[in-house]
Amino acid sequence: MKFKYTEIKDAYLEVKKFLEHASGEKINSLNTKIVDDLKLWGDDNYFLLIEFVEKYNLNFEKFEYDKHFDSEGEFIGFKNLILGLLKLPLLIINSLIIKYISFNTYYRIDNMLYDRTNEKKDLTFADLILSKLNGEFCLRNECKIELAK
Repeated sequence: MKFKYTEIKDAYLEVKKFLEHASGEKINSLNTKIVDDLKLWGDDNYFLLIEFVEKYNLNFEKFEYDKHFDSEGEFIGFKNLILGLLKLPLLIINSLIIKYISFNTYYRIDNMLYDRTNEKKDLTFADLILSKLNGEFCLRNECKIELAK
């Protein structure tokens, strides 16, 4: 795929603005992941993708949601529900830490409380940029772009 520098730059800025608005998080890298970094789980990433595809009129027929994300039911699940109830006292303590101690301590405890390991292929900011440029779903490691003269 060949694109002019201005097309790539415009796509970068548009997708960055779109993701930052949808997630409320700053995008600092092309490797920023939808679930792991922007914290858009379950229905949040599902509706984000629908909005993204509709906004840019993209063909996502080849996209297999289940390969990349857990659905809302899979994310919560019975196991996570029970573990969440058992961890509730720690979660309350952790929420107090954010008010009175520091965000760093909060995030360390938060990461210990939640098992967020995921074998699914999370989409990245770069994947969405390339999909927008290409007009259809495209993963960064499967697409090459070149600067057009």
